[in-house]
Amino acid sequence: MLELASGYAKQRRELATALLGDLGREPTARDRVAAVNLASLHVTAERVEKSGRNASALRQQITQAMRAWRPETKPAKSAADTAADFMAEMQAAARPKKESAA
Repeated sequence: MLELASGYAKQRRELATALLGDLGREPTARDRVAAVNLASLHVTAERVEKSGRNASALRQQITQAMRAWRPETKPAKSAADTAADFMAEMQAAARPKKESAA
């Protein structure tokens, strides 16, 4: 039984990794959660179908989850970019403002 469980875990990991690889960018935390959930649903649906039972409810959940995920198409900012943007904002805010002559 443990062998089956580890096999299912391996299938879930491989599918989640493939889903994240398809993004073409660094995945966000939201992407990771969605990919793991989708992989789990898919592997469970496969197991249900192999046992001869109907998995249409699981397949509907998969479709809904895929629609809800909608990964961003623009590349996610790296931590370095975010830190650089933050520093630039802080430096701009710290500069004395020029007073206009009235």
